[in-house]
Amino acid sequence: SEEELFLLNLTTDVFRPTQCSAVAVFGEYSEDKNTIIGRNMEWDKGSELQVAKLAAVTTYINSDRNNICTVGVLGYMGSLTGFNDKGLFMANLDSETGVEQVEDFDGISSYVFDEREALERESDIETGYKIFLNKEYSYNFIIAMADKKESKDFECNISGEGTHIRRELRAWDSQLNEGVTWGIPCGVGAVNSFVLKGNTDNHKSEDNSARWETMKRELKNRGEKITFDELKEVIGYCKDGIPGSGGVGDLYSDAVCHSVMFCPNTMKLEISFASKKINGIKTKYEPVDVQF
Repeated sequence: SEEELFLLNLTTDVFRPTQCSAVAVFGEYSEDKNTIIGRNMEWDKGSELQVAKLAAVTTYINSDRNNICTVGVLGYMGSLTGFNDKGLFMANLDSETGVEQVEDFDGISSYVFDEREALERESDIETGYKIFLNKEYSYNFIIAMADKKESKDFECNISGEGTHIRRELRAWDSQLNEGVTWGIPCGVGAVNSFVLKGNTDNHKSEDNSARWETMKRELKNRGEKITFDELKEVIGYCKDGIPGSGGVGDLYSDAVCHSVMFCPNTMKLEISFASKKINGIKTKYEPVDVQF
């Protein structure tokens, strides 16, 4: 219905999505020194797998700004996972801090539409994240970002109990909250938690900490250099190849709507879409040719 389509476009702003994850390598940690990023988007797919049935890759050709491509749901006008013809990539992740949703939406911006605007106007991480710095939002979130040079994760912590709450880019060598470690040069990862030192510590939940440790382990298990296919194995990790079988440590869970692999330098794109008929199975990554 028209009302359902309207609600779909405001999903991230009016109620809690499920969970997501992202991981990237670049520079000396990448086999060919190109940036590579993988991202899982996880939502409730609906009682009849409606979200899976409406999966779509949409290309916008613009005359006065960057051309962009989004991966999401047919009729969705914001960007859940997207990139532009300059190689800037963005994907959003929910990061709940336990603070209640705002009651008055007057003056509140939608971060998925701001994400689309950033892709249409900017060309790299250092300019792309700035659109999120001074606007009012209904929820906390993270934007996993990549360009032809590197990858960073933008933590937009707007509420919670942190000692130094802020909106800031997180790099591989940023200082992290007590008890959180990364230690992987030229690689970054994100689950549904803030980890920058001083931001609200919502990382201690079993689900977030377990997936973070899985990500580190799977990266380290693949040696000193990471290829496109090896990073695909990391973001696609699930115990015995069955989503949900490994419990909270799975990165590719039974809630995955799409899992995206992207290289900004070459525009190589592969996507694993959720099954339209069976919930909770892992589907193959398929190459997608985007014509800008």
